[in-house]
This record gives sequence, structure tokens and C-alpha cells, in this order.
Amino acid sequence: MLKQTVLAFLLLSCAAVSLHAGTPFITDDPGFVGKGQWEIKFGSLYERHRDAAPDVITAPVDINYSIIDHLKLNLTLNERTIVTPQGTVYSGIGDMDFKFKYRFLDEKEKSWVPALSFAPDVTIPSGEDKRGLGNGYYGFRVPFQLGKTIGKYSVFAESGYQFQFDRKATDSVLYGAGFQYQFTEKFSAGIELNGFRPSKQPDKHQLLSNLGLTYVLSKRYQIQGSVGRSLRNDSVGGPKVLGQFFFQINF
Repeated sequence: MLKQTVLAFLLLSCAAVSLHAGTPFITDDPGFVGKGQWEIKFGSLYERHRDAAPDVITAPVDINYSIIDHLKLNLTLNERTIVTPQGTVYSGIGDMDFKFKYRFLDEKEKSWVPALSFAPDVTIPSGEDKRGLGNGYYGFRVPFQLGKTIGKYSVFAESGYQFQFDRKATDSVLYGAGFQYQFTEKFSAGIELNGFRPSKQPDKHQLLSNLGLTYVLSKRYQIQGSVGRSLRNDSVGGPKVLGQFFFQINF
């Protein structure tokens, strides 16, 4: 059933023009702001985990700049707080991410041709791993994004591979897909499925469902939020509750 559900989302994204995925979704798409523009997001994320796993509160600052219409640079900084089941609290700088996104194909409005992009992403271990604030090793992701819009529906999908440069960690296959519906000029909502499958432990793959909302305050400001949870059983982990909120500024 899981394979059929994911396949259905991917087929929809290939069959399905404002592309507005990304936050508050985990799955990204090929869209971003135009040449010479900045997009900055201030966020707050809460992850409640099962059993003995700690809760995690993350406050990211996501900085984006489009060099040209088809190339964007991105830097994500994180402040992280870990709350253990015993009540111990650790706070500090989390890991840092740097990536660029290149859209190498624009969607064709009067055909089924989607937009396509790829976004190599390097994770820098700036967080203290002994306290759970970071992973303690470098990571490298190579995801590809796909997006298509028909009328008020925007469909998006992402798939890639994550390399972990540490013997204790395992590489993973990443995937995600979903859609948004534009209810009004200011308000849109959508759902997604997003997961990863460890290459050495495929039985430990995780799958998350997420419901996201976006409200445009003005041309410069918008707010975004989502709530989700893991669809797998307790033995493989994943957040029991995932809540996200973002305030976005464009200029």
C-alpha cells in the first residue's frame, strides 16, 4: 500500500504555474524568487518523539538569494534546544546547511512539461553532537525537484540521495511528494508525504505526513505553518508530532 501511495503522488506530479512548495513543507519544488531578490524565513519547529527520545525545538533562519532567474543560493542557520525525558535541557547552535538550486527546465504552460531542478546541499557539523545539537559529521544531499501547476493546483515532488561522511552513519534515499490548492489570492493549503530510507537498514525507513498552510500578508510578507506526524510504527522512530511556523520576508 505504501509503494502504491508514493507512486500515485509521483505520477500526479508528472501529469499535473506558480510553484510555491518548500516551507512549510519538507518536500521542495523548482520554484524560487526572481533574479536579484532576497527571501528570508524565520522559523520555529517542534518535534515530539516517542518513548525515551528527546523532544527537539529548532529555530532556523533560512536565507535565500537568486543570482539569476534559474539559480538560487541558500544558507540555513539553526538554534536548537533538546529536552530529554528526564527534563534536562540543552540549547545551542545546530548544524548549518548550504546549498544552491538550479532550475534547468521551465514548465510549459500549455503542455504537460513540468519544471525541473536540482539542489546540492552540504551539511556542516557546527552543532555539538555530544549534547544532540548536531550530527557531528558532514553530510551531502543531491535531490532533484519537479513541479507543475494546473489552474489552482500545484503538484510537486522531490527525490535524491543523502551521503553521510561517517562510519557510524548510513546513507539514505530521500523522497517526497504533495500538492497545494490556491483557495484565494492570499490563502493556500496542501498535503505531502515525505520520507527517507537508510541504505543499510531499509526496514528502518521513515514516512511523514504533513498538512501545510500559507497566508500572504502582502507582496513582501507571508506566514506559513504546518502540522504532521510519522506514519510508521514506534520501533522505527520519527516525530509523533511535528509542528512548524515560518515568517517570510521578500525584498
